[in-house]
Amino acid sequence: MVSNAQVTDLATKEGKFSVFERREWLASLMDCNLVDLGEAIDPSFTGIFTPEGEVGKVPPGVTEQFFSDANHYYQGCDTGHTEWLLQNAFKHIEALRPDPLILDVGSGPGLSVIASLNLLQRPTVIASDISPVLLRILKSNLANHPKGESVFSAVLDLNRPWFKKEKFDMVIGAAILHHLFEPQILVSNLFQSVKPGGSLVFFEPFENGHAVLSALIDLIIETSNRLPGLDKDAQEFLERMNSNYLTCGPKPVEKFAHIDDKWTFTRQYFKEMADQLGASLKIYPLYESSSPVTGMLTQFLRDAFGRDKTSLPDWAWGLVDRWEKRVSLGALNDMLFAGGVIFTKPTGSC
Repeated sequence: MVSNAQVTDLATKEGKFSVFERREWLASLMDCNLVDLGEAIDPSFTGIFTPEGEVGKVPPGVTEQFFSDANHYYQGCDTGHTEWLLQNAFKHIEALRPDPLILDVGSGPGLSVIASLNLLQRPTVIASDISPVLLRILKSNLANHPKGESVFSAVLDLNRPWFKKEKFDMVIGAAILHHLFEPQILVSNLFQSVKPGGSLVFFEPFENGHAVLSALIDLIIETSNRLPGLDKDAQEFLERMNSNYLTCGPKPVEKFAHIDDKWTFTRQYFKEMADQLGASLKIYPLYESSSPVTGMLTQFLRDAFGRDKTSLPDWAWGLVDRWEKRVSLGALNDMLFAGGVIFTKPTGSC
């Protein structure tokens, strides 16, 4: 069997472990036997593992974006922004040892996995996702990475407690919790798997910032009844944005089974979760700004509408600017559109 010391040395060694050795080492962290999907499904999935009996299982609420459409949605792997997010997160946790064991949740094509490899000295990373297609894309993205051999990939529904207790130095979930029906189940399972002093790091959307954005969009739409300049396409886009507004609360499976985003969160939601776990909690804004609504609305227009700021009239931006200038920087940052959320297990935990 491959030892942990051997695995964490992979960054400085040549050569590769066999598929069998990789499977056996990964299984040693878990309470189950593993199947190589290269044998179970297709040779292109070789080296991607899943627990026996779990081949092909998909939990409710996971859409085709992550399966048959994955190659369309996930092109390229520019990790610059994710590295910046992780660097900031590392400032809020205890310094990691040089060879940490990391569980990456919802790894997808590997942005946070590769960012961890780039930032840390000799990490070993368990890349997990519900989609074998996404992990196959990750496998391709790692092909020429000098530390690629220190990544082990597994198709896992981590709403189930697959890993043994207190194995990981850190768990990373980059924008994963808001896709789930019951985020608290996942967090509880992950918290059990992290060592005392270790942390769970998440990047998630928050309701209070999005609620302000939604209210200002309503104001823009209402004002367009008496001022010119908001064209029909832009108005319909803003109306769709507000119709998709998400609250911090459970979502019915029958309504949200085919919808990717299911939550925005509140500080109180995570505080109650941390209290139940016995974890310390740190929440901080991902993007400190004196004009967060302007920034978020500009991003939505660019990414979801394919147009720039000129798609809204000057008076619309004036409404947003006037509101932002009324509010102190501290209050704007407290408001949170997107936040880093860190649960840390106290030392001495059992």
